Amino acid sequence: MIITDTLDSNFDLRSFHVIGSSHKVQTEQIGKYLSFNFRNIWLPDSISNKEGSKGFVYFRIKAKDDIEECTVMKNKADIYFDFNPPITTNTVSNTLVSFICEDVIQKIDTTICTGENLYGYTKSGNYVIRLNKEKTCDTLVQLKLKVNPPATNYYSKNICEGDTIVLSNSKIRMTKNALSVRDTIFRGKCIDSIYSYLFLPLFAKKTVLDTTICEGYDVFGYNQSGTYTITMASLTNQCIDTLQLLLTILPKEDQACITSTDNVELDEITIFPNPSSGTFKINVNKAIKSVRISNSLGQLVPIPIVDNLFQLNESGIYLIEVTLSNMHAIRKKLIVLK
Repeated sequence: MIITDTLDSNFDLRSFHVIGSSHKVQTEQIGKYLSFNFRNIWLPDSISNKEGSKGFVYFRIKAKDDIEECTVMKNKADIYFDFNPPITTNTVSNTLVSFICEDVIQKIDTTICTGENLYGYTKSGNYVIRLNKEKTCDTLVQLKLKVNPPATNYYSKNICEGDTIVLSNSKIRMTKNALSVRDTIFRGKCIDSIYSYLFLPLFAKKTVLDTTICEGYDVFGYNQSGTYTITMASLTNQCIDTLQLLLTILPKEDQACITSTDNVELDEITIFPNPSSGTFKINVNKAIKSVRISNSLGQLVPIPIVDNLFQLNESGIYLIEVTLSNMHAIRKKLIVLK
């Protein structure tokens, strides 16, 4: 059996000296190369005799006098049995210092954000990290780490088609289709919150009002024939409805503008002012049996009537039906401007 060893260049080769061995050994040194020859050793196998199967050689060698502080010196050996390939031992590492110091222990209790890392760790937990120092003692870090996940919020909102949606870092315009949007809020470099929105479209209503009035009256403030576009708050959602007004003005002398005593409706009831900011008064020469008011969608609007006065709070176009004591039902269009 032969053991070979190559000495580190930081050793003083002249100081090499064999201390002892388990069996008689022949030692040969050629520079930094060592050879230990155990002739006729005949070691038993480790199964039948574990202790007897072991062999060793001890030697002593000094480091050079001018070696630097914290120099690392390593050593390993190759063991040859007969003509078989060598068995390589583990590598022994020694750091040469003037004195032996103790490792520095540093405790860290901290929080990081999702996506960040500290010493390579990205999950909450307790960790011990050894920071190897080349010229001084190592530092042991006892890390108590907490990773804060961002808060996640889910919302569903109704947005009018064409309206602008303002997010934290961008703006988008609402389309006619539903939108799924993710908005990320940062605090410094960390993700603080994630908002997931489902935006559902609302649609404004476009209405055409083709009407004729007599000279001296107005609709929505217009008293000249023409086409006008009027916007008003929707009665059903927060969108802005559009009314296209096709207005025709008849001269006062037109037959349709002359009041006839045979016209029961004109004689029996008037509602003024109309258009109005919301307050209307019914002027009638007969007793009222019932009053029904409906909006532009045909929905009944329950309104209290006191002394023939009533109030409509939302802009829009309404239809009022007044039934008199003689069962004569009269219908009129009401316009509310806010």
